[in-house]
Amino acid sequence: LGALRDAGPDRGCWTWWDRSQSPQTTGAVARHQLQEVTVHTYDAQLAVGAPQPLPVAVALDGVDEFLATCCAGDYRWPYEPATVDYQATEGRSWRLSLTADGVPTGAPTSAAADAGLRGTAGELVLALYGRVPIDSLQVDGDRALFDRLLAWDPDES
Repeated sequence: LGALRDAGPDRGCWTWWDRSQSPQTTGAVARHQLQEVTVHTYDAQLAVGAPQPLPVAVALDGVDEFLATCCAGDYRWPYEPATVDYQATEGRSWRLSLTADGVPTGAPTSAAADAGLRGTAGELVLALYGRVPIDSLQVDGDRALFDRLLAWDPDES
C-alpha cells in the first residue's frame, strides 16, 4: 500500500492488459487488485461454507472494472457483431459492444441489446469471474452469446 500511495494513482506501469480500455497506471492496478481480493475472499468464504454477498460499492465498481479490463479494448470479436447489457439491481448498467473493429464499453442506449444479464452487482461480478453460472441470473435475449463470451480469449484476436 505504501508503494502505491508513494507512486500515486496516475503513474504509468506495466500491466497485462496493454490492449484493454483500462489505463496502464498504478491506480488501475490497485483497482484490479481490490477486485481480485474481493473474489478470492468470496472463494475462501465459500470453501468454509459461509459465502457472504460482495460489498455493494466494490461490486458495482467490479462490473465496470472487469468489463473495461478483461473485455473492452482494441480486440477483434470473431463472431457476428453484438451488444450485451449488464444491469445491476442497484441501478447501474453497462453495455459491451462486440465488433471486429474493437470492443468498447459504455452506457446502454435505447436500442435493444442482443443479450442481457441482470442481477445484483455482486452476482454479476461472480458470474463474470466464473464463480456462479450465468443461468443463476436473469438472462435475456441470445443466451448462447454468453457462452461465446466466456470461451473468447481477447488476446487471441
